[in-house]
Amino acid sequence: GEIRSIAVLPLKNLTGDFEQDHMAHGFQDSLTTELSRIDELRVTSFQSTTRYRGSDRALQEIATELGVDELV
Repeated sequence: GEIRSIAVLPLKNLTGDFEQDHMAHGFQDSLTTELSRIDELRVTSFQSTTRYRGSDRALQEIATELGVDELV
């Protein structure tokens, strides 16, 4: 089906270097910003997705809660 809405979930820092957490945070924010430039696409805000950092919830449950068609 057609994707009309999307959310970018928090990215995990896999380097083991806690000082690099800001890079994962920044990449999520940048990706959210770039996707929001697509007129036909509704993108959930960065702030709305941060609560899922470290979450073990099912992706479908998160998508339903956020009201989006797809997750990144």
